[in-house]
Amino acid sequence: MQTKVKSDIQHLVHFASLHAFEQAANMLQQHHGVHVSASTSRRQTEALGACAEAVQNEQAMTTLVQKDAKPKPDAAPKEAVKQVMSSDGSYISLRGKVWAEVKTVLIGEVQENPRPSKERPEQEVKTTKISYFSRLTDSDTFIELATGEIDRRGFLEAKQVCAVQDGAEWIQSLIDAQRADAVRILDFYHAASYLSDIATLLTNTGMPLAENWLDEQLHELKHHGPANVLEEVGQLLKDHPEVEELATKVHYLQKREPLMHYPRFQQQGWPIGSG
Repeated sequence: MQTKVKSDIQHLVHFASLHAFEQAANMLQQHHGVHVSASTSRRQTEALGACAEAVQNEQAMTTLVQKDAKPKPDAAPKEAVKQVMSSDGSYISLRGKVWAEVKTVLIGEVQENPRPSKERPEQEVKTTKISYFSRLTDSDTFIELATGEIDRRGFLEAKQVCAVQDGAEWIQSLIDAQRADAVRILDFYHAASYLSDIATLLTNTGMPLAENWLDEQLHELKHHGPANVLEEVGQLLKDHPEVEELATKVHYLQKREPLMHYPRFQQQGWPIGSG
């Protein structure tokens, strides 16, 4: 009987991790003939989640202590693989019309892509064996708690690692704390969005840009690197300092010049987009 109850709870929590609590309860009755209320669905799911969180937090704290201690000479290194880390934050709506940021870190293995798809014919590498870790917390706490999953994947000991991210400061702090030696790459889509914003700001103020200006800048950035692109947007800023927010966009890209050497990154076999 206890085994049956345990199995029902597992099914319920699995449903509730993918759907609303009430819908999860309905699915449990539909698929397993067990009736529970939406409140029971929520209570059981949150209880199991709290247990999982406690275990993960303990693992992270243990890993942090071990990182500070001197490594044992006979410790067997984890399997050496080429790994990538990506992080981001996403705002969600809480009760009382409050918004809060959930931070997520992704860890994956980088492999050559022998069979590119029609949608991505130029994709030479792909990220596989992906796992995620998320928390609704401040950046300093997140950096500590993420250590458990990052260590579990072997990222701390992998010989080759990169971090494909946007340019947020807390993400740079995460890389510093985990693998300061990682190859740092500004997600190409993120860089592209800033160039697109620059084009929009200028055209909205009546500044004539060539129709294919953005496409040319993106091609240059991806295939030749940031030098000419940064020179171009820097000159536009000198010519039009009155355009509101233009300086912010241009300075963002200029500050992250070392993270935009995409031809080199691709030659080294790294992905340039986080997805």
